[in-house]
Amino acid sequence: MKLMIEHIGAIAPKAEQLAMAALLHDHALLQDHLATFKGQIFNSLQLLHTGIQRMKAEGLPVDAMAPMGGIYLSMQFNLAGRVTPAGQVLRTPEDVSRYLIDHAGLAVVPFSYFGMARAEWWFRAAVCAVLPEQIESALPRVRDAIIALGNGQ
Repeated sequence: MKLMIEHIGAIAPKAEQLAMAALLHDHALLQDHLATFKGQIFNSLQLLHTGIQRMKAEGLPVDAMAPMGGIYLSMQFNLAGRVTPAGQVLRTPEDVSRYLIDHAGLAVVPFSYFGMARAEWWFRAAVCAVLPEQIESALPRVRDAIIALGNGQ
């Protein structure tokens, strides 16, 4: 039974398959959708990148690579050794990731999860399902969360 359930979950229902087939056959509609979607993704990446660069200009220990395509932004949060308001020392990228999720609502994945062990304080964030308004409202929370950290070293 478990195998059957896994199989069912791996296949899109027929209605979705038919809708996708219709979309793929309507080249003009598909191209229009892709252009709109890619534009939204690029704008979201630019918005996030600009916000991180503003924080960097303020002297916060952050950085971001300019968007180069895709749906991810690569960001650095060099928060090693910082102390949270609750007294926890941020020792690992996982600590930083958890802190940003809990205190800023920003989900980032450490580069180490992608095999980049030397890029310890670099993270990746996806923007594909995030509205620009959500990014705009998250940036002040990220800034405030970083400012709230103490120097524990």
